[in-house]
Amino acid sequence: MHRKWKSRVGVLALTATMGIGLVGIASPAGAADANAAAKASCKNDGWKAVLRTDGTAFKNQGDCVSYAAQGAQFAALCYDSNQAGFGDLLLTAPINTADNTTFTFSFDGTCSGSPSPGLRTTVSAPDFASANAKCQALIGRNVGHLLNSFFGYTTVPTDWWDCLP
Repeated sequence: MHRKWKSRVGVLALTATMGIGLVGIASPAGAADANAAAKASCKNDGWKAVLRTDGTAFKNQGDCVSYAAQGAQFAALCYDSNQAGFGDLLLTAPINTADNTTFTFSFDGTCSGSPSPGLRTTVSAPDFASANAKCQALIGRNVGHLLNSFFGYTTVPTDWWDCLP
């Protein structure tokens, strides 16, 4: 009987030690979650206001948190043009949705100026014909130009097109 008791205590001690070791490996004490701020921005419907770097939207909060947990960055929602006369471009909804962008009366990449009248539509497509088809389907208008080369928004993805207003 005495021997069984010692064996049980030994097994419990070994199990507890192994468990502590595994917990220590999984989450070292004092380690900060480098992606905590990004994950937090997904909560309380924040996932509806952020986009992936390719401009696509999240399906739900869990999708957003999972993306952020992998260290991925969110898309910049404000883009500065390197050409005179073009205000900042503000992405207000996911790519390939109607009325998803607006120009602002700021010229420093902050989108702090008031929005110019009328919303614009930005689509992602590999070529002019595909972009034109998307513009027609979304708003019944033709495609205009590539945002990065024609308008000088050099930090937007190279396949983003502006539909004519």
